[in-house]
Amino acid sequence: MSYKPVPLAPKEDYPWAAKKRYAPPATTMDGATVYNQSFTTSCEDARRCPYKQPDHGDLISMGASNDGLSCYGASFEPTEGHVHIQRPEATKPDDNLRTGVGDVAKDTINKMSFPGWPGVAPPQSIAPPPSILAMRGPMSRTTTTRHDYTAKGAEKPAIIVPDGEIKISSRPLEGKTTAAMSFLEPDLSRFERQKSYAPARCYNPSRAPFDGTTVARMSYTGEQPTGPLIVAARGRPALEPLSEEERAKNTARECS
Repeated sequence: MSYKPVPLAPKEDYPWAAKKRYAPPATTMDGATVYNQSFTTSCEDARRCPYKQPDHGDLISMGASNDGLSCYGASFEPTEGHVHIQRPEATKPDDNLRTGVGDVAKDTINKMSFPGWPGVAPPQSIAPPPSILAMRGPMSRTTTTRHDYTAKGAEKPAIIVPDGEIKISSRPLEGKTTAAMSFLEPDLSRFERQKSYAPARCYNPSRAPFDGTTVARMSYTGEQPTGPLIVAARGRPALEPLSEEERAKNTARECS
C-alpha cells in the first residue's frame, strides 16, 4: 500500500529538447582565399617546376681583366738590384750519429773509470737454488712442530661431567607446595557476605494482552496490488494472487 507501482507514460519527443544538427551551407565557397591571395605561384604546377640557378656572371672580377697586378704586387715593387738575385741552393746538414769503420775498442768509459785492484779476484755470483726441491730426496720426519711439541708420557685425565642442577625426585610430590601455601582458599563460612543495596534486576512482563495491530502490521499488509508489477517483475514470471484461505492463514500466523 505504501509503495505502489507508478505507470510510466510513453516517451514523447520535444522539439525544444532536441539537439541541433549540422547543416552544410548550400552556397559554394569562393576559391580566392586569404592564403591563395597571399602566396601566389610563379608557374602552374610548382612541384613540377625544377629550380634553375640564374646566371649572374663573374661576381668577383665583374668582367675586368687581371694582368697579374695584385694588392701585394702593386704595393711592394722590386728594385733593380733585387731583380737579378737568384735563390741559393738548399744545404742539407749531415747526420750526427755515424758508425765506425773498425771494431769497437775494449777500453770503454766504465772500464777506465772503475779499474780492478791487482791481486784481488772479483766476487763470484751466488745463484739462488731452484724453487722445486721435492725431487732432491726424501723429506725429513722431524718437522718444526714435532721437534717443539713432543708427546708426553702422562695419561689422559678422565672427563669430569658435573651433575645437572635440576633433578627429578623419586619420592611422590607433596601437596604442600609454595604456591599452595601462599594462596590458600579462605573459609567463607566464617565470613558474612555484605548485602548489596542495588535494586534487584528482573523483567516483569505485562499481564495485559498484547495488541495484534502494530505499526508494522498496519504498514505492510498481506494485500496484493491489483495492477501488474512493471519494475519488480521484470524478467520474472507473474505471481498469482493469494486466495482467501491463504490470506487467513498468513494473518493467523502473524498474530500468533
